[in-house]
Amino acid sequence: MLPTDTSLNGTSSPESPGKQPDAASDTHDSSTKEASHPFNKPSADTILRTSDRVDFRIRRSILVEASPVFEDMFSIPQAPTSAADGHAPRLYLSTGDDAVPIIDVTEDSTTMDSLLRLCYPIADPTFLFPGQLSPILDAASKYMMEEACCILKGRLVTMAKSHPVEVFAIACRHDAEEAAKATAQYMRAKLANMDTFPVDALSDVRAGPLYRVMQKHKSILKKAPFRASGASLFASIAPRSPSHPFDKDASGDATLRSSDGVLFRVHTQILRIGAPGLYALLIRLMGNTVIAQLKGCPNDGNGQELVLDVAEDRMTLDRLLRLCYPVNRPNMEAVSEIYPLIAPAKRYGMEAVLKVLKDTLKSLAASGEDPLRIYAVACASGWEAEAKHAAKCVLRYGLGRSRYVAELEDISAAAYFRLLQYSDRCSRVVSEMARKDAQLDISKASRLWGSCRKCLDPASRGWWQSFVRDAAEALQERPSAKTIQDQSRCERAIIEATLSCSACGPQAVRDLRNWTDRFSLQIEQTIDSVCVLLSG
Repeated sequence: MLPTDTSLNGTSSPESPGKQPDAASDTHDSSTKEASHPFNKPSADTILRTSDRVDFRIRRSILVEASPVFEDMFSIPQAPTSAADGHAPRLYLSTGDDAVPIIDVTEDSTTMDSLLRLCYPIADPTFLFPGQLSPILDAASKYMMEEACCILKGRLVTMAKSHPVEVFAIACRHDAEEAAKATAQYMRAKLANMDTFPVDALSDVRAGPLYRVMQKHKSILKKAPFRASGASLFASIAPRSPSHPFDKDASGDATLRSSDGVLFRVHTQILRIGAPGLYALLIRLMGNTVIAQLKGCPNDGNGQELVLDVAEDRMTLDRLLRLCYPVNRPNMEAVSEIYPLIAPAKRYGMEAVLKVLKDTLKSLAASGEDPLRIYAVACASGWEAEAKHAAKCVLRYGLGRSRYVAELEDISAAAYFRLLQYSDRCSRVVSEMARKDAQLDISKASRLWGSCRKCLDPASRGWWQSFVRDAAEALQERPSAKTIQDQSRCERAIIEATLSCSACGPQAVRDLRNWTDRFSLQIEQTIDSVCVLLSG
């Protein structure tokens, strides 16, 4: 249970080149300070020295009960090593007849003081802000201090109302479900005004919990049990042996073995161009072997076939290779078939393949195929242009209608919030623009129904006002040019116009179409200007 941090082992580098400190020397110099009571008692049996060089004199028996990490560490023999062994001796502080071992820890003195007070039978420290709790909870988790973690998480709950965003972020990082739940209603209140929401606080929190807060789920931190972003979904139905041109009868000159044990015969010269990273791994495996064979697999000089093991399963590897080869491309109709290919394509330097994957994601988003999932995949992959394109596609269908997607666990809550903020800004700007534009059309009589003598009575134009009102409401939910072009809404307006005025009604269809075409273009231009929010 010991952490890998080597600063916990009590060793220290030599004081100067070629000079080793004495194993039992007094190492309390002018740069080291003593901690405050009760961590300055001479009767202590161990010293914890913090990163800012403050010595905390502690009793092992107390920390052993509070932390299994310290228990394991103290069980290791603490006798000083000899410089003759080739290691720096352990530092000790002389106190009369006894030498007290010094253990360096990575925490600063403020964090260590609060942490130790939570372990000792003395008054617990006072905390006023969530930011004070975060480093202490980090340390308590690191040292597996169960009681201290429970106390700190309880303090988080008490701060949920006054500091919901900060508490939510800390709760997500430390799996504090009760604290996350306590912030839910206050988080939703904060999110009501997205322009002032402190989004930077969510940069190291996953998007999934924020989605569940928005959707009022009972559980905030629990992930969905079903994960649909991996090729493993299809591995069970994939053939156990690859088909041409990767089968055993192929004229390849190297062999790749997938993670599930399927052998792929490949052509190194194709990989040299299409997957240079994979090619480099093959060359490293082969050493000085010259790749000149047209048939058979290169060997190690003793007739043993050389096989390169890769991390990808057979389905993923098959698709990656087919995207490199001059053969028919694999059929990719879902995001779950593309996402598993992105990381290995990057790792193997498959630039042409990455372009195909980007273009395919854009096509899927434009067709309405899970644009929220595509946005998450693009963000997780660091593809800003594709994320912006997917965000615009999300607007067509309404972010409020989007269901949970497992890929939200792969991006930050800040990235998801920016999508929420982008949608909110577009909704407000575009719907207000629709209302103002409609009033301008009527006041300036720029349409047929504005200049018709029989339509001077405002009641005669009720169909137009109803059309604009419905369109503005729809644009609040789906701020997209596609929304204003909805055929059924336009047809209802034309029928009402015909019934309202026998003079201009039959001709209203022409002007209505002109208005929707012009306004659709305005919507697109407005959305393009708002899209810069996503890059923040």
